[in-house]
Amino acid sequence: MTYDVIISGAGFSGAACAWMLAEQGHQVLLIDQKPREQLGQAYPRLMIDIDTFSKADLERSQGDELLGLLDLFYAYSPSAEVRKPIDFSALMLDGTRFQQRLLDQGQAAGVTFEQATVSSAVIEANQVVGLNLSNGEQREASLVIDATGNAQALVQELVSQGLLYQTQTRDLDSAYGLAYRLSCSPADISTSELHIHFCIQGGYLWRSAFDIGLGMMSQTQSDLETVRTTVQDFAERYGWQNGEIIQEDMGQIPVRYPLLNLVANGFAVLGDAAFMVNSVRGGGVSAGIKGARILAEVANTALQARDLSADQLWTYNQRYQKEVGIALAYQDVMRQALMNEDTDNMEFALKKEIITADDIKGSLSGRLLDLSTGQKLQKGLRGASNPALLLRMNHKLEWAKHLYQQFKKYPASAAGFSAWQVEVNQILEKVRA
Repeated sequence: MTYDVIISGAGFSGAACAWMLAEQGHQVLLIDQKPREQLGQAYPRLMIDIDTFSKADLERSQGDELLGLLDLFYAYSPSAEVRKPIDFSALMLDGTRFQQRLLDQGQAAGVTFEQATVSSAVIEANQVVGLNLSNGEQREASLVIDATGNAQALVQELVSQGLLYQTQTRDLDSAYGLAYRLSCSPADISTSELHIHFCIQGGYLWRSAFDIGLGMMSQTQSDLETVRTTVQDFAERYGWQNGEIIQEDMGQIPVRYPLLNLVANGFAVLGDAAFMVNSVRGGGVSAGIKGARILAEVANTALQARDLSADQLWTYNQRYQKEVGIALAYQDVMRQALMNEDTDNMEFALKKEIITADDIKGSLSGRLLDLSTGQKLQKGLRGASNPALLLRMNHKLEWAKHLYQQFKKYPASAAGFSAWQVEVNQILEKVRA
């Protein structure tokens, strides 16, 4: 059987996209290495942007799937002496239930699920036409989607063969960071609050009513015991009381701007495999599901036209980068400004209002911070005793703005991509300078 679409990877974005395409009447095969009943078990607690459901046309979580509404975020200096309250809108979900709901909706719409391991793409005349499985079998489709997360199983293959055009990516710091999380029963703080302490260079500790964890925004060789001890020491220092521990997790998370090109002939990439992540807080579910909706709409048009060329799929590139990627790329620069300073500088920056509540809120949301001359002057006066820090902050902010504006100019066709990408990489070099 030849399917309309095969999606490799049944995580949140892959499962959502499969359901959306099946709802439009397409024959969809969803493949994952894990048994269906195990999918989502790694996410007993999941934070997701509140606008994800409306933008993806998904029914909002309710009942046992919805754990709470987060509407207040506190940012702390390393000493915890400075606390900045920030309006914040997100939902805390039971990720396992949410994942299983997406799979249930997909199968009800006609999605076929297969537990299998994908070994490579089937390529004919420079077009992806299916997948090879590890058992020697093949699956054929008009469109293949890589939603394999960090594995990037198909992306790497296509880039190496020159079929998915990407020049050498220039990471702002690194492609992957480290996340550690203790999921727990509700603790002694409000379920509407999220607390983040910028007490570790290159990262932070967080605490909600449902979990406690550490995020490092760059590659690290830290072992589980070292990270566990670090979290415990800070929890004791801050006087945190945890609920009953449900699950402990540690692993890599993608923390960089999205892939600049998401399509090839007969192929598209989605979710973590495309670095669709909020790099300030390390979550990619919201960005991936928004990408799933855009891809499903573009793929539907391409399938109806019976044209799955990269040119036909290019609208997915343009829409995603201008609607979602623009904010993610901006966040990737801002996370450096917020997190790559040592703890003494972070204490100074938060205490002297060089980093304000509005700066942090803008970084979380990807909203462009365009400071007036007066605001810049005020920050300059407050930071006069640490001119090097102020210079670095202003440098990051200025080039973050250039990157934001460049993403607004994402080309309408592949013909303009090379020149556009050269300019992006030049901006990224400036960011690192």
